[in-house]
Amino acid sequence: LSDEEINNLVAKSRLASKYNQDTDKESAYEILTARIQKSQQEKEEQATAKNTAKRSTKQEKSTLEQVLSSPVAKQVGKTATNILVRTFLGVLGLKK
Repeated sequence: LSDEEINNLVAKSRLASKYNQDTDKESAYEILTARIQKSQQEKEEQATAKNTAKRSTKQEKSTLEQVLSSPVAKQVGKTATNILVRTFLGVLGLKK
């Protein structure tokens, strides 16, 4: 067949009009992989955003709170309370 005859047959063919079109070369696997990666990145970004939000909302203790929550301060408070209670009970005559 000559080139002219081939071109005429291709022009008349219903199949050639459908299958001679250029299509997207990206496969379904590539499209789905890209979507999964994008989804994972968004989840990681949200997780890091939550972690930074948690860190920023947590307030540090003031100096007074740090001192009062220390074990030394607790022991001093207990000792002072014991001395005061003994003193008041001794004044009242309730201690033997």
